[in-house]
Amino acid sequence: MAASSEQCSAADEACNVMVVGDSISNGYEGDSTWRYRLWEWARDQNWQTHFVGPLTGTAKQQEAHAPQPPPLVESAQDPPPPQPDPSQFTGPYAQTDDPAFVQGDSGHYAMWGRTLGDDVGTIELVMAAQGAQGHLPDVLLVELGFNDIGWQGAGAGLADTMKKFVDNARKANPNVKIVLANVPQRTTLGDANPQLPQRTRDYNAALAAAAPGWSTPSSPVMIADIDKAMGCDSSSKACAIAYDGLHPNPLGEYRIASAFGAALHDGLGIGTSAPEAPASFPDRQVTTPTGLAFDGSQQGVTVTWNKIVGAHSYDIQWREVVSGTEKPWENAVPSTQFNRWDMPWQFSFQPVDGHRYEVRVREVAGDADILKSPWSAPVSGIAHPTVPKPPDEVGATASGPGEIDVSWTPVYDDSLTRYAVYVYDTDTPFVFAKVYGYAPTVRPLRRITALTPGHHYQVYICGWNAGGEGKPRLAEGTVVP
Repeated sequence: MAASSEQCSAADEACNVMVVGDSISNGYEGDSTWRYRLWEWARDQNWQTHFVGPLTGTAKQQEAHAPQPPPLVESAQDPPPPQPDPSQFTGPYAQTDDPAFVQGDSGHYAMWGRTLGDDVGTIELVMAAQGAQGHLPDVLLVELGFNDIGWQGAGAGLADTMKKFVDNARKANPNVKIVLANVPQRTTLGDANPQLPQRTRDYNAALAAAAPGWSTPSSPVMIADIDKAMGCDSSSKACAIAYDGLHPNPLGEYRIASAFGAALHDGLGIGTSAPEAPASFPDRQVTTPTGLAFDGSQQGVTVTWNKIVGAHSYDIQWREVVSGTEKPWENAVPSTQFNRWDMPWQFSFQPVDGHRYEVRVREVAGDADILKSPWSAPVSGIAHPTVPKPPDEVGATASGPGEIDVSWTPVYDDSLTRYAVYVYDTDTPFVFAKVYGYAPTVRPLRRITALTPGHHYQVYICGWNAGGEGKPRLAEGTVVP
């Protein structure tokens, strides 16, 4: 049964609490999460809470899979608005977390990559759906905004979006009590995002100025200062309470829970005292990967290993094995997010048919060296890639402002499933090439549009078959549309 909308103002009153957030609140498999640390505080204070929401777990590690070809341009459609896949958020918690939380009281509405802009349009429906199940949220703990600021360029104006969020939440429950977290600074991204620190400061200042005016007698709005609690320096390369400069490590989880708990204690009188974070807390343990297996077919070098629960990623090192010579290890770029690695041609123009390669792997759970396992024992094998060869010739010419015509000689290979046309903007650093997929039956002349006029573009084409992606053929020089 839903708690009364007038409750939750004292520790002994039943209360439905819903955490709304992004990856900082969702957590990754193997994390305790700050949600759990706040749940512990609530139990310690005899606050009769029930954590509710449509999701119950952490974000799962991806399942191992082969590289995927680009979608066919001819069949591509505008994708529907992104909707989260609930199965992606069924990852396990830390084994030390209380079963009462894990098995029945870990409901939430927090997802990796989620923006405040996303949840403005969904919060009313999600709250109403919880209400229909007898779990209408009485309190919202909201941690959103980093993705809007970091990747969409938002700033002070994001406070207006947060006001819309508050208004929409009240449509489902006019008496809902709301704690809004500001956005934590993350460690430096350097030239990749130099405006992030100032945009974060601008938003936090705007939120602090505006949010007190959003309160009503039955629906107070409070601020949780998780930026101060985390305390990461935007000019630094490391942060003691974030495993990657943003996402909380075990100590960071306590810090965020403390900030939310302080807002609940100060604003609603919950508990005899606000939660306190310990001075230190052990980081998670990492494990050296085992069970490595080498496959020299497909793309030539494919290595798999036993999945490690909670691994954020895996670093890969490889080298050619030449008789009488020990070559240095090469770092694979990028690292892989699951327990499989296929050597990509983009960064090494390897592998070479008939050559022997050696590969080793380590688990990564964060930036610090202590969050990287020792390297595994290496595995080796001979590359015999079964991917198609590239076209013999590739041409690219400007056809108009922001447009390029790309042509190529056909590849006569019955195994060919498509061509991948890469268009790379050499004038824009830190950007991936745009990739266009074309069926092997398509007439080999295609117009690429929506490019930046005056920029220099490099064009190259690969063939795909069931084995994977072959090496490229580059168009000569660059083209300026």
